[in-house]
Amino acid sequence: MGFEHDFYSGYEGEPEYIFRIERQPTSFLRIWGGYIDAIMSAVTPGPSGWHSLAKFYHLDEGWFEESPWRIPELSTALDQLQSVDSSELDEQPKRILTALCELFQVALSKGLDVVVLYD
Repeated sequence: MGFEHDFYSGYEGEPEYIFRIERQPTSFLRIWGGYIDAIMSAVTPGPSGWHSLAKFYHLDEGWFEESPWRIPELSTALDQLQSVDSSELDEQPKRILTALCELFQVALSKGLDVVVLYD
């Protein structure tokens, strides 16, 4: 299965995130940073705080420091995204949230990781 969802065109020169299934170069999402900010702002911390993708996003670590960067605890990251109240999001971030969840599910079903490339 190949993803080639482009949610970045038109934002050239702005921060770009590429979420890609490791070892599957055709399974990726290109996303404008503003959309990632909207989605990650809608993730709420668990009882013991931030974990996985949300933790690194809120601490400005991980993909901000190295690229490509492997998402730790991918199943936790998926759970976080699936728990987002999408009614808080505009239409395009909702579509991206759905695409991210699908990408993470495919990676998990194949026992692969997802990496983030940040530019």
